[in-house]
Amino acid sequence: MKIRAHHLLCIRNFNGKGYNQEFIKNFYDVISTLDKEPIEIITSADLICKKCPHLKGGACKHKEGSERRTEELDIKVIKQAGINKNSFYRYDELKKKVSSMNTITICNDCEWKRLCR
Repeated sequence: MKIRAHHLLCIRNFNGKGYNQEFIKNFYDVISTLDKEPIEIITSADLICKKCPHLKGGACKHKEGSERRTEELDIKVIKQAGINKNSFYRYDELKKKVSSMNTITICNDCEWKRLCR
């Protein structure tokens, strides 16, 4: 299963809010399968993105520059968590690696950060 690096933080804080019901249901579906197979860390559209209304042509088109900023966030999470892009991990291992990361400071530009714990 392919997961964007920054989505590790989103998963940790997800509380049922999202762009629309299809996106929310998909997010819950992805969360329910995290323990079932290895997770490949990527910096592009993943299973969570696939139901986002802003995904166009495989890239985030939410605002101008969104895909670039999102990839930069993925890279920041990869570096701070000590994980490798395109490497496979068990979800319990990834949870430990991001458990102490502060989403409020890492995710400065995220429209959803007000919902993070």
